[in-house]
Amino acid sequence: MTARERELDADNTRLRATVDELRSLVADLRRQLDRQQLTLDRLTRTAFGRTSERLPGPTVGEPPVTNDSPACKRRPRCAAPAG
Repeated sequence: MTARERELDADNTRLRATVDELRSLVADLRRQLDRQQLTLDRLTRTAFGRTSERLPGPTVGEPPVTNDSPACKRRPRCAAPAG
C-alpha cells in the first residue's frame, strides 16, 4: 500500500466517524424536536382547544382568577359565599 493509499484510508476512517457523529446528533435533535412539538401541542390545546379539551386553570397569558378580581366578580361560582 502506498503512502497516498494509507492517507486516503485514514481520511476515509475519519470521515466515517464524522458521519456517525452527525447521524447521532441528528437523531438527538429529532427527539428534542418531537418533545418540543408535544409541549407546543399541549399548550395550544390548553389555550385554544374546545372547552371540553381544555385543561383546568388559567390559559397562556391569562392571570389567575382570585376572589377579589373583576373577572371573578362576573362569575358567580367563584364569588365568596354570602354570610
